[in-house]
Amino acid sequence: MANEKTYLLEIVTPQKKIFSQQVQFAVFPALEGEIGVLPHHTAFLSPLACGKVKITDAEGKNSYCAVCGGFVEVGKNSVSLLAELAEFASEIDVERAKKSKTDAESLLAQAQSPAEKAAARLKHNKAITRIAVAKQAALSKIE
Repeated sequence: MANEKTYLLEIVTPQKKIFSQQVQFAVFPALEGEIGVLPHHTAFLSPLACGKVKITDAEGKNSYCAVCGGFVEVGKNSVSLLAELAEFASEIDVERAKKSKTDAESLLAQAQSPAEKAAARLKHNKAITRIAVAKQAALSKIE
């Protein structure tokens, strides 16, 4: 149910919609830096960087999501995050992400072409983003 203190946030990947709820606040990793969005924010469109999305739901609870690539579109009291990768902290397999980070570092060391280096950096960024989001979520449970 919408009200003056919340807005609809939807997070969509190429595979499926992973989130659709009223929220009080969210922070997104844009290419220019982090962008915080409150209800009735000015409309805009921005490319996403790899990073953490912090979501404060209608009840004031925080959750965290790893995203990489795509766009965030702020409209009239709604936000659509269209991401190549979007994974909530509760879904992240930290051991798998650590292995992916190690694999990416190895690929980066062996990369010959600019394309190989870019692919290895992207894999590395995705892995460290997942690890950071999982750590942030674990720390917020302690607080």
